Amino acid sequence: MDLKNFQSRRLSWITPRFAGVFFMICCATIVSFGGLIYRNFQDIEILEIVFFRSISLVSYMGVFLFFKYRLNFFRHMSDIGLKGIFASAIFCSAQVSWLIALNFTSVANATFTLCLTPFITALVAYFFVKETISRVTFLTMFLALIGVSIMVFGGLKTEANTGLLAALYTSIAFSVFAVTLRSNRNLDMLPVLLLTGVFMGFIGGFGGSFSDSIPLKDILLCVIWGVVLQGFAHSLMIRASRLILSAEITLFMLLEFTLGPFWVWLFLNEIPVMTTLIGGGVIIFSVGVLTGSEIRGALRPNRKLT
Repeated sequence: MDLKNFQSRRLSWITPRFAGVFFMICCATIVSFGGLIYRNFQDIEILEIVFFRSISLVSYMGVFLFFKYRLNFFRHMSDIGLKGIFASAIFCSAQVSWLIALNFTSVANATFTLCLTPFITALVAYFFVKETISRVTFLTMFLALIGVSIMVFGGLKTEANTGLLAALYTSIAFSVFAVTLRSNRNLDMLPVLLLTGVFMGFIGGFGGSFSDSIPLKDILLCVIWGVVLQGFAHSLMIRASRLILSAEITLFMLLEFTLGPFWVWLFLNEIPVMTTLIGGGVIIFSVGVLTGSEIRGALRPNRKLT
């Protein structure tokens, strides 16, 4: 076998689909540190976090897109159209509601609730872009709903319900965002992140009090969150949306929801309550069922991506 044929066979498994999976694994792993960053803030309000994150995100994406597009910068910005503006607005609302969720409940509660995202995405994608839902997906959606119900029951008499509702909205908003990206996979949707940062800037700028001096540490954490977790990581997600299905995008985001509580437990010893463990266990089981099904499907050589 000559060297050229050997290299061709060695790299044959690096398909566009594999690239999409790899991008999503990287994205989810990076974003999973969001809960840990949030728990390390000292003295900063939610909308102030939104504001400083937006400045970081807009700065990063502005520079990145300018060097990517050069003289075609404004043309690519306008190409995303009304759907891109809608995607930016819904993603912005998801970012804000996620912070509210973290403020009113534990990272474990919030992230386990977000495990519903792939199942909500599957439904939205079915009705709006005709991506098919399998029987396994219906089963896992039902099991996940049972798990979330257990978690909500455990927090009925506490303010954690506000956090759970915010996390549920985040799940729905993120699902709509993923489907919108997928329905416009023929376009470069990276400008959506820049516009998301602009929307977040308006919300944080007008809603934050900025009455007290904000610690430099908190501002630096916002910069890390805005540049690395939102700018870089979500750029990978947008790239992946052109290569894999909507439900698969959010399926791989479950890695974030699984790792998020782990980082907080490992570094800050935030231990979830029993109902969270039980409900989360049911959700993780349902995720395992769907993940196993997706892996088997991915290994089929003739599987087509629509």
